[in-house]
Parts: sequence; structure tokens; C-alpha cells
Amino acid sequence: MKSIFKKSIIVAAFLFGASHLSNAQVKIGSSPTTIGANRNLEVEAGGGQKVYIDKTDGTFTIENTPASTNTADKAIGVDPTGKVITISNNAVPSAPHLRFEGDFWTYTNVPSNPTIAINHNTSLVNGGITYTPATGVVSITSPSAAGVYFMSASVTGATQANTTQNDVCLFFYADGQSAQSVCSRTTGPSGAILAGGTATISGLFRLNAGVNYTLRITTASANNVLAPYPMAVSFYKMSN
Repeated sequence: MKSIFKKSIIVAAFLFGASHLSNAQVKIGSSPTTIGANRNLEVEAGGGQKVYIDKTDGTFTIENTPASTNTADKAIGVDPTGKVITISNNAVPSAPHLRFEGDFWTYTNVPSNPTIAINHNTSLVNGGITYTPATGVVSITSPSAAGVYFMSASVTGATQANTTQNDVCLFFYADGQSAQSVCSRTTGPSGAILAGGTATISGLFRLNAGVNYTLRITTASANNVLAPYPMAVSFYKMSN
């Protein structure tokens, strides 16, 4: 009977200790008796930098991560099961982006909004975004490329003679619906040579796969001549 009683005390003590350890905080390295109140595990280097796991949400923090100077280094990712993995830098796709510039030739006093089609100086097309010069359409061809883009576009009005007003307007369209527009107007005395102003659109836009995006312009002056309108456009994906 005495033996059974002793074994019961030992088992109870073990269970109590196990319960206490399951809620314990563990500190390794410098200042071993001092640990952050909300940390389950903390490793401190001699210089004071720490690696720790938050006991509230399980997040993992590294306070001192040196910048890489080795081209053979890899990026860190997480696989579908939550396991931390390394990924070759060559396998990490760059964010989709598109830039083009050149002259768009049109008449002043345009009665409608022509789609801009720049046939040269198109560059940096990759990662599921394309531009079709024949139609002026920018398309997100892959769902993985959809997301928030920074877009900057500008058009400069053609220089006109014998006019008192020279207008140029720039429009950004998504599937035929205007998302943003801006206009520039320059004025001067009658008979003067009047340089065109510059209309610029810039900002963050959510671009979705399967939607046709176009830039369009209108112009107005006292002349009806074919003239170049210099263009510069950039799309850069910022986030999903």
C-alpha cells in the first residue's frame, strides 16, 4: 500500500511538472534569465540581437538579417504545407511591367477618343502582360499577373500655328469605361505659334486578367492638321 502511495505522488509530480513546462518560456544565449514577456522561445546573440517566436500568434522574428552579397544565395519561400523552403533567385519571377514611348500621329479637332497605338520603342514586356500596337490594348494575360499596378502616362500636344487655344486630353479606359482622365490647355494671342501642353495620368490601378485597358486622347485647336503627339507610358506591378 505504501508503495502504491509513493508511485501516485511521483506520477502527480511528473504531471504537474509537464503542465508547467508546456507553458514555459525558453531563453538561449546571452542574458539567459531575461526573456520578452510574449515570447515562447528567444535566442540572443552577444551583441543583443534576438531571434524569437511570439507565444500569442507564433510569428518568427529575426532582428538582424544581413544583406546578401552573393549571387548564389537563395530566396526563402513557404510551400503549400507551410514548410519554409529555399528558392533559387533565378526561379523568382520579376513583377510584370510594360514601358513604351514614341509619337502618336493624329489630327487636331478629333471628334472622338482614338485608341493610342504606338508602333515603336516598346520594351520590358514580361510576366503575363502584353501590348498590341495595332489596337493599343494592354492585356493581363495571366491571372497571376493581375494585381495593383503603378501606371504613369503622358501625352504632349502638337505645336500649332494661327490658333488661340491648344488642348490635349488623356483618358485611361478599362473595358470601354473611363477610369481616369486629365486635360491640358495652352492659350495665346491670335496668329501665334502655340506649343501644346502635357497631360499626365499617374497612380495605382487594379488591373484584372481578361480586361482590355487602353489609353485614348482628344485634341482641339483652330487647325485641322496631322501632327505628332509624343507619348510615354509605364505599367509596373506593385502587389497582388
